[in-house]
Amino acid sequence: MKIKWFLMMAGLIMIWSVSWPIYKVALVYTPPSLFAGMRCLLGGVLLDAVKEEK
Repeated sequence: MKIKWFLMMAGLIMIWSVSWPIYKVALVYTPPSLFAGMRCLLGGVLLDAVKEEK
């Protein structure tokens, strides 16, 4: 169980650290509201992909 927690935290840190440069580049080419919508959609898809079924 600890290894799963560690891998999930490492993945979160990697995604978070990669996202900042992407935001800086993407906001130049997209309006803020469209960018926010795409970000929410992508986040929802990723969360749905890794959710645990009970």
